[in-house]
Amino acid sequence: MIYSINKSEVISGLIEIKQVIESRLKQLSEDAAANGSVNRTTIHTDAEKFFEDFLNELYGWQLKNANAEKQNAPGVDLIYEGEKVVVQVSNKSTKDKVVESLNKTSDEYKKGGLRFKLVTMQLKHTKYKDSYAAEFDKAKGGLNFDCHKDVIDVTSIIRDVNDATAEKVRALKKVVDDYFERAQARKDLGLKKLGSGKARNLFEFNSGSVGFFGRENEMERLRAFVSGDDPFRWYAIAAPGGAGKTRLAYELQNELEKTGWTCLKIKGENVWKQLGELDGLYPGKTLFIADYVAPHTKELGEWMKKLSQPGSAREPLRLLLLERDTKDEYGRVAWFESLLSADRADIPLCGPDSPEMLRPLGDEYLLGLIRGFSETAVKAAREEGQECRPLEDGEERRIREKLDSIDKNLVRPFYAMLLTDAWVRDPEAPKWEQKDLLGYVTNRERDIIKKRIEGAGVHATDQLVQAVCHIWMAATVLGAGSPVAADKLYEAFSPESDLVKRSAERKAELLDSIELAPHESLLQAAGIFSDGNIIPVLPDILGEFFVLTGVDAPVFRQRLWAAALDEFDSSLEFFKRLLKDFGLLMMKDDNLRKIVFPEDLGFSRYKQLLEQLLIEPKVKPFREVVVKSIRALENQQLEEFTDTRMIHSIDSSLPNSVK
Repeated sequence: MIYSINKSEVISGLIEIKQVIESRLKQLSEDAAANGSVNRTTIHTDAEKFFEDFLNELYGWQLKNANAEKQNAPGVDLIYEGEKVVVQVSNKSTKDKVVESLNKTSDEYKKGGLRFKLVTMQLKHTKYKDSYAAEFDKAKGGLNFDCHKDVIDVTSIIRDVNDATAEKVRALKKVVDDYFERAQARKDLGLKKLGSGKARNLFEFNSGSVGFFGRENEMERLRAFVSGDDPFRWYAIAAPGGAGKTRLAYELQNELEKTGWTCLKIKGENVWKQLGELDGLYPGKTLFIADYVAPHTKELGEWMKKLSQPGSAREPLRLLLLERDTKDEYGRVAWFESLLSADRADIPLCGPDSPEMLRPLGDEYLLGLIRGFSETAVKAAREEGQECRPLEDGEERRIREKLDSIDKNLVRPFYAMLLTDAWVRDPEAPKWEQKDLLGYVTNRERDIIKKRIEGAGVHATDQLVQAVCHIWMAATVLGAGSPVAADKLYEAFSPESDLVKRSAERKAELLDSIELAPHESLLQAAGIFSDGNIIPVLPDILGEFFVLTGVDAPVFRQRLWAAALDEFDSSLEFFKRLLKDFGLLMMKDDNLRKIVFPEDLGFSRYKQLLEQLLIEPKVKPFREVVVKSIRALENQQLEEFTDTRMIHSIDSSLPNSVK
């Protein structure tokens, strides 16, 4: 853009300000192009807000978010009722895009004779042929629209900025600066929506392997939770691992995104430390989904107290908390009570005065889930070249009956999926119990790793597959559900990482196309590496059992538990989840318990771990497994524990069969 030279503008610095605005607008255009289709994503929602503020300032309009005025206003993002103008913000301006937007605009707007404007983030909009006029006229109905006057691109905006008054230019500079400061802060935090990555197996919540069954009542309560104009509301859901908490939140997110909401998952230590900044970084209606919240009740409580103050949030903000079912033997939920401590007792809660506990699925829904998942499992097995058989009539009921011994309370759809997958692949599956079933799935995961490595052109020896799986297990323990920086794992588990590096370097020419170091290309091909991090085994409950049955090499186990004790806070969460999910199994199988609590750990750090596990939560058989491990120590060491009376009390209550 060439500016006319104006002495007063040079003196006042307006030329430089206009150049900054031009540069930023062009950057916005480039960002939109790089993000492809801008379609109800965070960048789209934020662009809507940016253009609402920018165009209001530039043209003196009074645009408002159309979805705030009329829920799910298709084809329209912004509305200026005083001048009867509706605006669609897009990164496209093709003839088809214009026709689509005009067609989607509601009859209510068309009958009102409003003027339709398309604001495109392209530098220059598409040139329209005269022959398009008939198609535009048919699509617009009662709307006023002139394709030569009502399509606004970045170049025309820059031209109008150049003609604006000095006062207006400075105000526009502030709008631009605010937008890009927020954009940079969001980039630094790296928040993403739930399920943004590709599912690694059929059992993950975002795999699309089975329909959404049996949670209609819960979804209705969640819809009520997000509705309304209250600036802030929060809701909490608790259930055992594999019950479907994350899938429920995922379905809510998918619904909300269709109506203009921004939905993001709170994840990573960096984000937990900056919770107080999140509400100012995302425009429009926003849902934050926080999983595994128990270790972060202090940070959450302080942020929630801030959000609950009058005038703290301009747009509706919703916070959905997810956590494992952690009621103690007295029916208390310690992490929830911590959130609502005395100094935060006035935080408004939407819903029950305790977390909603997901109920077991009924037979009808379990049978539907089994039937639906069996079709996916058969298709996947055939694609892998593995023998399988579709379910015969009535077999879904046999699987349902088998679930009684696998998952007594029938609360976990995860187990129904596991058993169904095994049933169509392995004729021995009807004879299995919980340990057999989970062992089958973890062995399958190893086989998948092996096939992926071979697919990358690397000879997948047993030692290499074991090394990759050991690195995977380490991330699962040290990250407690979150990715772990690969460099940290390479250093702590050098024998495994060295083997991976040597194997990858021998086949580097086949891996270079992934544009990473060869060993990271290999790990990415195996499905466990992304953005510099090792991804843990997912779903979490599968990761727990993967570790429980896979840490069979004593030397690796020693190094893994030593690293876990060094990363105490995060690994403590892994041990807690493992005990909640598999405490009963460890009580029955002492070999599994000794894998988790080997008796050759250094006593001082081992003592710290056991004491922390004993303190909270006080849940059977959680405590019983810990006390049984403590009993395995020498008596003089036992007396060094802080609360020996509790230990002796629990110890005396243990059945003789487990002592």
